[in-house]
Amino acid sequence: MLPLDEYGGLSSFGRANDLFITEGTKLAEEACRTALVARLGLHTDVRRMPSFGLGCAAGAAGAAGAAGAAGIARVHDYLAGHGEHVALLVSVELCSLTIQHGDDSTANLVSSGLFGDGAAAVVMVGEQHPAGRGATRGPEMVGTRSSLYPDTADQLGWHIGDSGFGIMLSAGLPGVIAEHLADDVRSLPAEHGLTREDVSTWVVHAGGPRIFDAVADAPGPQEGDLALSRDSLATVGNSSSSSVLHVLAATLERGARTRRSNAATRHRARTGC
Repeated sequence: MLPLDEYGGLSSFGRANDLFITEGTKLAEEACRTALVARLGLHTDVRRMPSFGLGCAAGAAGAAGAAGAAGIARVHDYLAGHGEHVALLVSVELCSLTIQHGDDSTANLVSSGLFGDGAAAVVMVGEQHPAGRGATRGPEMVGTRSSLYPDTADQLGWHIGDSGFGIMLSAGLPGVIAEHLADDVRSLPAEHGLTREDVSTWVVHAGGPRIFDAVADAPGPQEGDLALSRDSLATVGNSSSSSVLHVLAATLERGARTRRSNAATRHRARTGC
């Protein structure tokens, strides 16, 4: 987001927060314009639902079309009661501004190298909206689910002090995933009369190498399902709540390329090429 040589002077939380406002607004606008492919021109009566502090919890492992980021789940809840509406979900993360100068803890060093900046936007429509019907229809949101894990408040989060946001990042976090993920990926499909084996595509938050290992070891997503997530981590880092949306976009694009390729193959077969 900033030239690397400017981060050394960010010793004030106030200055870092000012930069979040200015630079984050630019990123949010860019993400929204990309998602809408047009000038925004939002109505003055647009309904806003601000959310802060979800971080990586806003992008847990999920089955595409069944579960995803917490933000998408909340938009789904809203559109269920306002089927004619259009909703825009915007995520902005400037993790680089949270670096804690003089903190040589493992958590700070790991997070400084792991987390990246990013923004993402998703446009969703209700079932009664014209864009939700016909040939232009995109993936359908059929259900959401979240789980609370007792005694895990210190595993991942922020400790806000005089110098700003200090990361809480426990070495035991992959173990939490290994303990609970199998039940989670079984429960959500079961609510819709499905099994884990019925899920053909998984969209997984780019949490980090040890997170990937824990996910792949649990019944559910396998190593082959993590290719796009690993690529996202290598390219832009763990961008917190924006991460899973970045992986979702790549997954949808891969599906579109596959459909185009299959259509071209069918065309060649029909024409005898």
